[in-house]
Amino acid sequence: MERFKTGTPPRLLAGSIDYDAVEQQVEEGACWRFSSRGGARFSDRRAVCFTTRAGSRAIDAARSGIDGSPLFDGSIGGRGPRYCPSFEDKAARFPDRLEHPVFLEPMGMGGRLVYAGGMSTSLPRSAQIEMIRSLPGCGRAVVASWGYAVEYGYFPGECIGRDLRLAGTDNVFLAGQVCGTSGYEEAAGLGLVAGASAAGSAAGDVGRFRPQGSESFIGVMIEDIAGSNLEEPYRLFSSRASNRLHLRQDNAEARLLARAVSSGLSRPGDEARLRMMERQLEEARTVLNTERAGGRLLADMCRVTEFDVGSLGAMSGRLAALDPGVVFTAALDERYMGHVRRAEGRMREVERMSSVDLSCVEDFSGIDGISWESRERLQKARPANMGEAALIPGMRPSDVEGLLIGVLRMVPRGTKTGA
Repeated sequence: MERFKTGTPPRLLAGSIDYDAVEQQVEEGACWRFSSRGGARFSDRRAVCFTTRAGSRAIDAARSGIDGSPLFDGSIGGRGPRYCPSFEDKAARFPDRLEHPVFLEPMGMGGRLVYAGGMSTSLPRSAQIEMIRSLPGCGRAVVASWGYAVEYGYFPGECIGRDLRLAGTDNVFLAGQVCGTSGYEEAAGLGLVAGASAAGSAAGDVGRFRPQGSESFIGVMIEDIAGSNLEEPYRLFSSRASNRLHLRQDNAEARLLARAVSSGLSRPGDEARLRMMERQLEEARTVLNTERAGGRLLADMCRVTEFDVGSLGAMSGRLAALDPGVVFTAALDERYMGHVRRAEGRMREVERMSSVDLSCVEDFSGIDGISWESRERLQKARPANMGEAALIPGMRPSDVEGLLIGVLRMVPRGTKTGA
């Protein structure tokens, strides 16, 4: 096993915070369920989040206590998540930053605890309380539990199968940080697949549920993890998907309910609901591409960003008779169709250009249009061609495209690229 590290911020008593001194974070307004089963109404209650700022007092407190942090005194040596550094790490690495945002997030509806997002720390308690009470709105905050850091073991990707089975075992399936991930949502997604794989193994139906990266973010994550050796705790970003505008929350059922049915993971009535949804989607697409309003095709209107797709029902009686969620999905399919097709075309072009020679690149860190994370990986791996670059663990599809564009700009016109 290998070792990574992670940490967590202190939790505060909700009643000890002065909410008049912090800024409320207004939600975007969209209401999404984790499941469309059932007809439960949305509650008007909201778990409201707030923001405050950690200024010079908090930064000074972090720096003064840094010698007592196991992240800095050598007690913990594993690599931590790049995008979730501890507060003391931010204070040390970004000395010119005069303040950092802190998010006060209630831990549940009506709960008594608040999560101080952005203040992950393993500093001594004296430093933590100084940091917390320097925040606007937290001058009298009571700490319910202190922040801490831990080092944890994980299996390299070569030990993990696409069904999350541990190599060399018959019935051990992995999920969560033991796979090298960092984050609640990543653990939940892996747990779903590991549980389904374990159930399939027990029923003698091995590997029946293997989501693909082309159809789900869970599939993207598993493709990134299984068989790959991670260099840092893995976080799932939308940019890791080759066609992220197709992987939307509104079309999750259209993408995955058929797989649930075919994998034996559906509930009674799901298959009938799937067939009805498929019929309605086909009907909605037909209407959008045949009916007009004000002389314009409805599908063309959907492609205008400012157009409210929620008004389609008032423009067509046939659409008004369909499930509003299905109409919404069909409308967004039309809106993003051009982007989706271009993304598919770009990936085909990358595959076609996989033999492009990269010997002309002396310094990958100087190529614009790709993330610093991928620049570091490229600089370390020094791939000989585009095909090798695309296979580097953690390389995002968007960065592979950016690399190809950057390389082609370096090549004089008329030069053969090897494609």
